[in-house]
Amino acid sequence: MNTHSVESGQATNTETSLRQLVQRQQLLSDIAQRVRSSLNLDDVLQTAVKEVRQLLDTDRVILYQFFQPNWTGKVVVESVVDPRFSILSMSIHDACFQGEYVHRYRDGRTLSLENIQTASIAPCHRELLVGLDVQANLVVPVLHQDQLWGLLIAHHCRAPRQWQAWEVDLLKQLSTVIAIAIQQASLVNQLQTELAERQAMAAALRSSQERLQAMVSSASIALIATDQAGIVTLCTGTILHRLGGASPTLVGCPIVEAYAHLPTLIEDMCQALAGKTVTSTIEHDGVILDVRHSPQTSPEGAIVGAISVAIDVTEQKQAEEALRQSEILRQSDAKSRVLLDALPDAIYRIHRDGTYLDCKPSTFCQSLPDAVIGTRLTDVLPVEVAQQIMTHLNQALKTGVTQVFEHQLESGKPCDLEVRLVVNGKDEVLAIVRDISDRKKVDRLKNEFVSTVSHELRTPLTSIRGSLGLLLGGIAGDIPAEATELISIGYKNSERLILLINDILDIEKIESGKMNFSLKPTELMPLVEQAIEATRAYAEQLNVTLELMHTQPGAIVNVDGERLIQVLTNLLSNAAKFSPVNHQVRVAVTRYSGFLRVSVHDQGSGIPEEFRDRIFQKFAQADSSDSRQKGGTGLGLSIAKAIMERLGGQLSFDSDSSSGTTFYCDLPEWLPFCLLPENHRFTRLPELGHAPRILVCEDDSDISMLLKMMLQQEGFCVDIVHSAQAAKQRLSQRPYHAMTLDLALPGQDGISLLRELRLQNSTRSLPIVVVSAKAQQGREEIGDAEFAVIDWLDKPIDQSRLVTVCKQAVVQSQNPQPKILHIEDNSDLVQVIALLLKHDAEICHAASLQQAQQKLDTETFDLILLDLSLPDGSGLELLPIINAQTGLPTPVVLFSAQEVSAETARDATTVLVKSRTSNQELLHTIKSLVGYSLT
Repeated sequence: MNTHSVESGQATNTETSLRQLVQRQQLLSDIAQRVRSSLNLDDVLQTAVKEVRQLLDTDRVILYQFFQPNWTGKVVVESVVDPRFSILSMSIHDACFQGEYVHRYRDGRTLSLENIQTASIAPCHRELLVGLDVQANLVVPVLHQDQLWGLLIAHHCRAPRQWQAWEVDLLKQLSTVIAIAIQQASLVNQLQTELAERQAMAAALRSSQERLQAMVSSASIALIATDQAGIVTLCTGTILHRLGGASPTLVGCPIVEAYAHLPTLIEDMCQALAGKTVTSTIEHDGVILDVRHSPQTSPEGAIVGAISVAIDVTEQKQAEEALRQSEILRQSDAKSRVLLDALPDAIYRIHRDGTYLDCKPSTFCQSLPDAVIGTRLTDVLPVEVAQQIMTHLNQALKTGVTQVFEHQLESGKPCDLEVRLVVNGKDEVLAIVRDISDRKKVDRLKNEFVSTVSHELRTPLTSIRGSLGLLLGGIAGDIPAEATELISIGYKNSERLILLINDILDIEKIESGKMNFSLKPTELMPLVEQAIEATRAYAEQLNVTLELMHTQPGAIVNVDGERLIQVLTNLLSNAAKFSPVNHQVRVAVTRYSGFLRVSVHDQGSGIPEEFRDRIFQKFAQADSSDSRQKGGTGLGLSIAKAIMERLGGQLSFDSDSSSGTTFYCDLPEWLPFCLLPENHRFTRLPELGHAPRILVCEDDSDISMLLKMMLQQEGFCVDIVHSAQAAKQRLSQRPYHAMTLDLALPGQDGISLLRELRLQNSTRSLPIVVVSAKAQQGREEIGDAEFAVIDWLDKPIDQSRLVTVCKQAVVQSQNPQPKILHIEDNSDLVQVIALLLKHDAEICHAASLQQAQQKLDTETFDLILLDLSLPDGSGLELLPIINAQTGLPTPVVLFSAQEVSAETARDATTVLVKSRTSNQELLHTIKSLVGYSLT
C-alpha cells in the first residue's frame, strides 16, 4: 500500500512538473511570437512581465534599465499583484551595486535571495531592498550587444520565498527573449530614424527646388537646358511662357521644334552646344530678354549639353528709352515751353503704361512737375478717372484719332475738365486738360432758363389747344365758317408753338439725359407715309417731289411714333432743302437680318469730306454761307441721332458728290403676338344678376386652387387656366369681370401677355390684378397707362387685399359713370377736362391741397387726376395718403406741366405731360385705368 501511494505521488508530481514545463514553454513561445510580430516594445515587455508574475505567483516582476556610467536606473516595466507594491518609473541608485554586482551581471550570472534578512549581502543593498518592500529577490541580467542593458527581477514582498530552479531558468530564458526584443526595437528605431532623416532630406530638397523655382519666377529669370542632342531637359520661368514656351509641353522636345519661332535662340543654343558662350538680346511680343547661352561639361570636360539663362529687361529698356526720349524733348522744347506756359490749359506727356513723362501746370492744377513726373495716373487721380483716361489713351494709340472726353474732379470744389488726348509718338500721348467749369455753369443756367420758360408756357398752351380742339370738334355746336377757319388757324399755330417748345426742351433733355419715350408696337408704313405727307408741302415750295419707292406693308417696329416721325420729317426736309430744283427725294423701306431700314436719298451735291465726322454734332453746318442760304439751326441731325439711339436703332449715311446723300434709319423689326380678330368685341357686362366671374391665370396648380377657394368664399365664380395661350383662348370664348395674372407663365410670360391683351380692343379695359412673386419687378417694367393694372399683389397672398381689389375690379367693370377727382388750379383747363369727359365720367374738382383733402375725407373716387403745382403746395404731398384714406389702390394720373423723376413716377399709376398729351390720349388713358374700352 505504501509503495503504491509513493508511486502514485511520484506520478502526480511528474505530471505536475510536465504540465508546468509545458506552461513555461508555451509562455516563452507566446512572448517570442509577440516579439517577432510586434514593433511595439512597450506592449511586448508589459505582457511578458505580467504573465511571468502570474506564472511565478509572486508579488512583483519588473524590468529595470541602467543609465551608465554611474549605474543608476529606472523601472521601465512592472507587473504587481497589489498597487501598493508599484515602483514603476522610480529611479534607483544602489550605492554598492558597482562594486558588488556589475561584473556578476555582465558575466550573465543570476542572483537568488530567499530571505534578504539572512542573506549574505551588503548592508547598503539590504537597506535598498527593505525600502522597496522586498523579502525575496530573484535577479537575471539582460544583455544587449554584450553590454549590461538592465535586470529582469522578481520580488516577493509578503514573505521570504525559496526560488525554484525552473523559476530561475524561466527568467533567464525570458531575459534572452527580452534582449532579442530590445535588439529588434533598436533596429526598428534606427530604421525609423534613418527613414525620417531621408524624408527630411527629400523635403528639404523639394523645398530647395521650390524656392529655386520661386526665385526664377519672381526674379523674371528663365532657364532652358538641353542635352548634347539638343533635346530640352529643363524649361522654367514665366518669361518663357510669354515667349510661347512652357515646361509641361516642351520638355523632351528638340530645341529646334520647341522654339522654332525664335531662330536667334536656336542659333545661339547650337553655338553653346559647340562649346561657345554666347550673349544676345531677344525681342518677342513686347518682351525684351538678355540671354546668356553656356555649354555644360562633364567632370572630364566633355560637352553634355547647354543651358540658357534669360533675364527680362523690358522695363529697364523702356525706362532707358523713356529717359532718352525725355532728354531729347527737354533739349528741344525749351522755346516751346515758354509759349506753353502762357496757355491756361494743363498739358501732360503720358506713356502708354500710364506714367507721367512731363507736365505743364495750369491755373486750376498747381501740381509741380517734380511731384508728378515718374508717377502713374493711379497715384495722382481717383481710380475711376485714371481708368477712364487709360481707356481713351489706348484707343488713341490704337487708332491714331484724337480722343476728347470730360470728367469731374473734387478738389475743394467740383471742377469740370475737358481732356484731349493727342498721339505723340509710338508709345505716348499729350493730354491737354482744360477747365470748363464756367462753360458748364453757363450751359446749366441756359438749360434751366429754357426749361423754366418752356414749362411756364405749357399749361396755358394746353388750355388754348384743348379749348380750340373742343370748339372744332363741335362741343359748342355749329359755328360760322369764317370762325371755324380762324379757330383752325389758332389751333394749328398753338400746335406749332407747342412743338417748338418741345423741340427746345428736347435739346435740353438730350444734353441732360432726361428725354422720355413712350414705346409701343406700331406699323412702320403709316408713320413713314405720315412723315412724307407732313413734309410734302415744304418740298413743293422748293419744287422737289417726294417719292415712296419701296414699302413693307404690315411691318411693325417698337417705337415712339411721334419721335420717329420727328426724325423722318427732319431727314425729309433736309433732303428737300439740299436737292436741286425739279429733282426727287426717294424714300424706301426695306427689310434685312431682323431690321427694317428707312432710307432717304437726295440728289444734291453730297456732304463735304471734312464735315462728315462732325455732321451729328450740335449746331454743326457745312459752312456759314450754306447756313444763310438754306436756313436751319444745325440741331436737327443731332436730335435725330439721339432719338434713333433711344429707339434702339441707328442713324447713318452715305454721301457722294456725284450721286447725292442717303440717310439710313435702322430699327429692329418687332414681331407681334397672334391677336384676336378685329371684329371680336368685348362689351360692357350688364347689371349683375349672377355671381361675378373671374379668370385666374396661374401656372402653379396649388396656388390656382387656393386663389379659387379664396374668391369662391366671397361669392365669385372662378375659372382657372395655367398658361398664357389658355388664357387667350378662354377670353375669346366668354367675357369676364376681371382676371388675376401670374407673371411667371410657361411659354409666354405674364408681362408680354398683359401687353398683348392691352393691344386688343376686346380686352383693352379688362380689369387685371397681378398676383406674382415678381409683382414689384413687373410694376417697375410696366409704366405706361396702356397696360394699366388694378393692383400688384406679391406672394404669399394677402387674402383680404385680394378680395378687396377683385371687388373693386368687378365694380369698375360695371360702373357706367366712374367718379374722378380732378385736382387742378387752372380753371380753364378744369373746364376743358370736364367737357372732354362729361359723357364718360362724373368729375369732381379741387383747386388746392386743402380742398382735395376734404374731398378725399368724405368721398370715394375711381381715379385721381393730379397736377403737381398747387397754390398751397405740391400735389406730391397727396400721394402717400390717397390710398390710405380710400382703402383701395386708387389709380393716380400725374397730369402736369412739369417733368417728374422716375422715383416720383413709381408712386403714381402713370404720368402725362400737358403739352405732350392730346385730348384723345388723355381720354384713352383715363378710360383704360377705370376699366372701359374706347368708344
